[in-house]
Amino acid sequence: MEAGAVLAPHRGATVALSYGSAAGELAGCLNGVGIAARPELTMLELTAPATTLERMLDALLNQPLMPRGILMSPTVGWFRIDDRRLVALCDPVHASRLRGRLEFWTMREPSLAVRDRTDDWSAIAVLGRHTGEVLRELGVYGLSGDCRTVPPITRTEDDPGTVWLQCGADYAVALTASASAAGLWRRIATAGRSWRMCAVGHEALVRYRTLGRAGSRR
Repeated sequence: MEAGAVLAPHRGATVALSYGSAAGELAGCLNGVGIAARPELTMLELTAPATTLERMLDALLNQPLMPRGILMSPTVGWFRIDDRRLVALCDPVHASRLRGRLEFWTMREPSLAVRDRTDDWSAIAVLGRHTGEVLRELGVYGLSGDCRTVPPITRTEDDPGTVWLQCGADYAVALTASASAAGLWRRIATAGRSWRMCAVGHEALVRYRTLGRAGSRR
């Protein structure tokens, strides 16, 4: 994952700034597809009985969020993995405020539990023009191969330990145990060869997002 990368600290994490040329990596995403590690993300998991979680979500987000549904805000991505689990992803600059909001709810609802999974999990992004083709090759869309037949949050039959978060038509994030990240990276890279997949560093990823790419899927 870090082979050939220019590494640098970024808000408490070590990130790959680029793999040689941020401009070339951006072009690779616009014309093909890229793969990027997201070690800078803070990953928080909230667990609660289904009715409690729904009550909290209505108040916290001002709208319901169905199981296996996604809600992208400007600062936090909210992912309801199933009836009883909610995952929140954010940049470190927003992490303290997010923790405070969630811990406030644990004081109101004793059955709620918040865990920081940043060290336990790894996040790998697939982004660019041919994201859908790579996800189809990986089996994220199931036997039909049609993204419209699966919810925004799904798993593949051959890798049930990885959760796929389909944040938009051109952007998806895979959450997996940190110990499994290198193997998942290799599988994604193999699936992306037909679409000229390139490794993407943080600089190109930020530029891609500022272009209005990586749109949200609600």
